Amino acid sequence: MILSLAAPSAPLLTNCPLQIGTGYQAVVFEVLWHGQPAVAKCWTPSEFQRFGLTARSLLLEVDIVEKRPEGYSFLPLSCVDGVIRCSSLFPYGYILVLTKVKGEPLEKRWADASTEWKEFIYRQVLTAISALRDVGVLWAEPGPHDVLYHEDDNKPSVSVIDFERFEPLHPGQLPHANPRWRLSLAWRPIS
Repeated sequence: MILSLAAPSAPLLTNCPLQIGTGYQAVVFEVLWHGQPAVAKCWTPSEFQRFGLTARSLLLEVDIVEKRPEGYSFLPLSCVDGVIRCSSLFPYGYILVLTKVKGEPLEKRWADASTEWKEFIYRQVLTAISALRDVGVLWAEPGPHDVLYHEDDNKPSVSVIDFERFEPLHPGQLPHANPRWRLSLAWRPIS
C-alpha cells in the first residue's frame, strides 16, 4: 500500500508493507519512513475527530517534543502527520507516523514475566505517567494493551503506544476516579 500525505511543501510517500493492528479506533501499519522502520496509525475522518485529533494535538500541539526535544525513552518519536490523499487500502483519512519501537504488547507477556521484570515495568509505567503529567498530559487509562515491553538483559524497555487515551491535564485536575485498569503489580481489571 502506498500512502500519499499532503505536506506543506510536497506530497510525501510511504510504503506500508504490513498491517499490524486493527482496533475500533484506527488501523496500524508497519512502514518504512526514509528507509527506517516506523509505524503508521490511520484513522477514518470520523474516528480522527473522536480519537485521532486528541492524539495529534497532544503529541504535536501540546508540544511534548518542544518541552523535551530529546524525547522520552517510553514514547516513540513522531515523524509526520497529515491527510491521506491516495491509498489502495486506506482510501481517505488521517495518519500519524511514529518511529517503530521494539517489543510485544504487555498483555501477551505479563503472565509469564518474572517478579523482577514486573517491578521494572511497573516503575517505568509510573515514570511515564509522572513525566506526562509534568508536561500537562493525563494518561487516562493505562492498560497492558497500551504498552510494549522489550525484554533484553542489557537494556529492557517499556514504550507507551496508545495515544488516544491521552488527555490535556488541567490545573488541579485529578486522574479519573475509576480507570478501567488499576496500575498494580497484579495489573488486573477492576470488577
